[in-house]
Amino acid sequence: MALAKAMIFLKRRADLSAPAFREWWLTAHRPLAERLPGLVRHSFNALPPDAPFDAVVEQWFETSEHLSNCYATDAGRAVAADSALHTALRVRVVADAYDFAVPAVTGL
Repeated sequence: MALAKAMIFLKRRADLSAPAFREWWLTAHRPLAERLPGLVRHSFNALPPDAPFDAVVEQWFETSEHLSNCYATDAGRAVAADSALHTALRVRVVADAYDFAVPAVTGL
């Protein structure tokens, strides 16, 4: 079964340093986002300074309906408002995610 997945590419506001942006996301924004209905997994990927975005957030949901509807909830509106205050650009891409267990590689 595929989970519904959102990948959100984030560009911080110009007046926020990269460390301040990461600190905001990890300590203030993350707890808000983790109240989204149907969210089952969440990750923050900090990108290097030369990347076109500062971070990529991945959110996995139980169903595509949860993903489609979560931002219409009170929790979703709070997440969107907080994100808008701290970002210059957000690009969300939705995908069906297929995760596979990979055996450990030894001998490196």
